[in-house]
Amino acid sequence: MRKLFVVLIVGLLANAAVFAQKSVAKEEVLKNYLSDFEKNYPDVKDVKWVMYDSLNYEATFTTDDVRQQVLYSNKGTEKRWYVEPEYTPKAIKDTLANSYSGYKVKHVCIVELRGKMTYQVRIYKKGGLFGRKQKDPKQLNFETNGKFIDVISL
Repeated sequence: MRKLFVVLIVGLLANAAVFAQKSVAKEEVLKNYLSDFEKNYPDVKDVKWVMYDSLNYEATFTTDDVRQQVLYSNKGTEKRWYVEPEYTPKAIKDTLANSYSGYKVKHVCIVELRGKMTYQVRIYKKGGLFGRKQKDPKQLNFETNGKFIDVISL
C-alpha cells in the first residue's frame, strides 16, 4: 500500500511538472531575455512565448518556413532549428536505419548551446490499441558531421 502511495505521489508531481509551462505575453518575459531576442531577431513579429518558471522562457517562431525555438535560462541560451529528417547527414540516417529500425522519427533539430552545434533526433515506437501512443521515446544526440554522441531515454 505504501509503495502504491509513493508511486501515485511521484506520478502527480511528474504530471504537474509537465503542465507547469504557460503561455505568456511578451510584456511578461524578463527584460534581458526580450531585449536579447529583439536584438537577434528584429524582423520576427509572430512569437509564442512560454514560461516554464521565473527564469526559464522559450520563444517559438517561424522564419523562411523553418520552425525555430530559443530557450532562455540562467544557464545560457539554447537555439533550435527544426529540419526535415531527409536533410540530416548520411551517418545519422544510417544510425537510425541500423540501430533504431523499429522507431519513428518525431522531429530533428539542430541545436546551438554554448557555441556548440549538434543534431537532436527524437524517436519513438508506436504503441497502444491503434498505434497512436508513443512508446519508449528517446533523444539521440549527434555531432554536426553525424557522429553519434549519446542517447537519452525520455
